[in-house]
Amino acid sequence: MAIAVITGTSTGIGLATAVTLARAGHTVYATMRNPKTGGEELRTIAEREHLPLRIAALDVDSDESVRNAFVKILAEARRIDVLVNNAGISGIGPVEENPIAAFRATM
Repeated sequence: MAIAVITGTSTGIGLATAVTLARAGHTVYATMRNPKTGGEELRTIAEREHLPLRIAALDVDSDESVRNAFVKILAEARRIDVLVNNAGISGIGPVEENPIAAFRATM
């Protein structure tokens, strides 16, 4: 089975993807900015169903956080077969009406 790393798993599509892959037998590293305050639903599902799922801290907006997370994951798993880069934010309103800083943060 594959070793999968998924970003942005505290809610929504990231959470659903992490659960689906873990239920299929893949080892999943479900990452999110702050596992202490987020991921309660994911943690509950994983524990209840005894899924091969580990929750890890990873903020895609911080190079240091990304580096630290992947060092830890690779030290434990020894490889990564799948990366689902789901984390993100969305702007509000038309792109042309948002400041360039907001556009850059989204990208």
